[in-house]
Amino acid sequence: MRIMGIIRDSFTEKEVQLLEANPNVLRFSEKNITYSPSFKIAAVEFA
Repeated sequence: MRIMGIIRDSFTEKEVQLLEANPNVLRFSEKNITYSPSFKIAAVEFA
């Protein structure tokens, strides 16, 4: 995963906690986040 030029292998424990608590996150793995369909639609409509 590349964040601001830094390559990492996975999310930090704090990031995992935030992802678990986020209602817009459907699921996540070490290197991937899947957002809920309703969030994706809202994001496209907002743009």
